[in-house]
Amino acid sequence: MSRKRKNFEQNNKTFDEDRMTLPLLRKTLETFSKLYLENQIQRQDHPDNPRKFEKSEIDLLMCLQNLRGITLEPSLYTYLINHKTGFSGILEGIAHESLLISSSIVSIISEALEEDPENLSSEEHTKKLLDALLKGSLIERICTYIQKFPIGEDNEKATKEKEQEKENEKEKEKEKEKEKSLSKIQVDEENSEMLYTGFNLIETIYEFRPEIVSKSLISNEKFLKYLISGFSQYQINTTEGDLDANIGYCVELLAIIVQTPIARESSKLFQMVLKPCLNLLTLGKKTKHSPDQKEFMNNLFDILSSMLLNEHNKDLLLSSGSLDSLISIMKAGHYRSKALSVIEMTLSNSQKTCDHFVKVSLGLGQLFHQFMKKKKMQEDENKFSQHQCRLDRSLFSCILSLLFFGSKITQARTLAKFVERKHQKIDVLFLYFETYRLQIVSLEKQEDNSTEWNEKMELIESIFYKIALLFAQIWIKIKSLKKRINKYLPIIRSTLEDYYQELEQENQQTKNQSVEFNLVGNILNIIPQNSLNN
Repeated sequence: MSRKRKNFEQNNKTFDEDRMTLPLLRKTLETFSKLYLENQIQRQDHPDNPRKFEKSEIDLLMCLQNLRGITLEPSLYTYLINHKTGFSGILEGIAHESLLISSSIVSIISEALEEDPENLSSEEHTKKLLDALLKGSLIERICTYIQKFPIGEDNEKATKEKEQEKENEKEKEKEKEKEKSLSKIQVDEENSEMLYTGFNLIETIYEFRPEIVSKSLISNEKFLKYLISGFSQYQINTTEGDLDANIGYCVELLAIIVQTPIARESSKLFQMVLKPCLNLLTLGKKTKHSPDQKEFMNNLFDILSSMLLNEHNKDLLLSSGSLDSLISIMKAGHYRSKALSVIEMTLSNSQKTCDHFVKVSLGLGQLFHQFMKKKKMQEDENKFSQHQCRLDRSLFSCILSLLFFGSKITQARTLAKFVERKHQKIDVLFLYFETYRLQIVSLEKQEDNSTEWNEKMELIESIFYKIALLFAQIWIKIKSLKKRINKYLPIIRSTLEDYYQELEQENQQTKNQSVEFNLVGNILNIIPQNSLNN
C-alpha cells in the first residue's frame, strides 16, 4: 500500500474501497460548490448566530471528506482544475472562517501534492495541479492561514490570559470551567495539528518550486516576522519538555528558504534573523539538548551560514558585534563545529572581518586552542569522525582566510602562532597531514563509489589539500621555520606528486582540468624540488 493511500485511510474514517471516478468527482464538486455558496450566504446573513450555518458546515466537511479521494487519482486533477467554481471554491476555502473547513482543504491539497513512488506517472499531473494552485495565489493563502494560529510567546500569553479569566469566575461555575479546560486542551492539540499541516504544505511546494516559494515568502514581511517570533521566545537553555513541532518548523522553514540565492541576497531578512538567532544560540550554548533541540540549534546555525554567502551581510554581522558572540559560542563547546563553520563563512574573502577577528575579538586564541587539540587526539585515532572532519575543515579554512584575506598585520599575527613555543605547532600541523593522508589511503581500499563514500572522500581530500597549502604558505613566509619544515617536506612533496599524477590521468580521461589538479600543481610550484636542500 502506498503512503498516499495510507494517509487517505487515516484521514477518512469512512473509507470506501470504491475509488474516485470522473462521474463521482463531477458530482462531488457540484455539491461542494453549492454547499460552499450556501454557507457563505448564511454566514453573511447571520454572522452572530452560528446555529444558522452549522448544518451547512457539517455538510461541507462531509463533502470534503469525499473529495479527499481525488488524492489517489492524480489523472483527475485536470478536471478539478477546469471546474471553475469547484477549484476557486477550494482556493477560497483556505481562508474560511471555520478552521475545521480550512484545515481540511489544506490537508487535501497537501496530500494531493505528495509524490507517490509507486505511481511515477502521477508526477506530471501533480505539477500541473501545483502550477494551477500557484496561479491562484496558493502560497499567499497558506501564509494567511498559518498566521491564524498563535505560536510561541503569543500562544503562551493567550493561554495565561484565559487561565486568569477562569480564576476570576464565580465558585458556582468551577465544575463547568474544568470541563471547558479539558475541552481547550483538545482544541489546542487540534490547532497544533492544523498549523503543522500548513507548514508541511509550504515545504512540499518548496520541493517542487523552491525559487517561487522563496520569492513569495521573502516579500511577505508579515509572515517572516510570524516565523521569527514563533521561535525567538523558545527557552532553549532548558532540557525540560519536548520542543514543540511547530516552533521547530518555523526555524526549519527559514533554514530551507535561505538556501536559495534570492533569499541570501536579502540583507533585510538577515537583519531580521540575526539577533534572534544569536540570542538563542548564546542562550543554549552550554546546555545539553534533546535530538529535536539539537536540530533546532543546527538550523539556526545553517540560517546564518547560508546568508553569509552575501558579502554585505558580513558587514552587518560585524557592525552588530555578532562575531564576538560566535567566538563565545565556539568557546563553549557543545556547538563548536557549527559556530566555527559560521565563522568560516564570515572570514572568507573579507579583510574587515579577518582583521576584527584577530585585533578585537581575540579569536586567534580560540582558533589555535582548537588546533592544538590534535596533539591530544593522536593517541586514539578511532575517535576520527565526520564531525571531526567538518570541524577541521572549518578550522583550516579560517586560518587560510586570515593569511589570504587579512591585512599584513593580521597575516603576521597569525603566522606568529606557528613560531611561538619552539615551533611545536609545525609538528602538530604535520600530525594533521599524516592523519588525513592515512585516511585517504584507508578510504581508497574501501572504495565502492557510493554517494556516502564519495562525500566522505571529498571532505577528507579537501582538508588534506588545505593542510598542504598551509604548509606551503608558512614555508614561503617564515624563513625561520624553513629548517623545521624541511624535515617534513620530502613526504609532503612525494605524496602531493603522487596525487598530481593521479589527477593528471583523470584529467586526460575527462579532458577537463579539475580544481584539485590546479591546486596541487600550485602548491608544488610554491615548494620546488631544489628547495628541499635550502
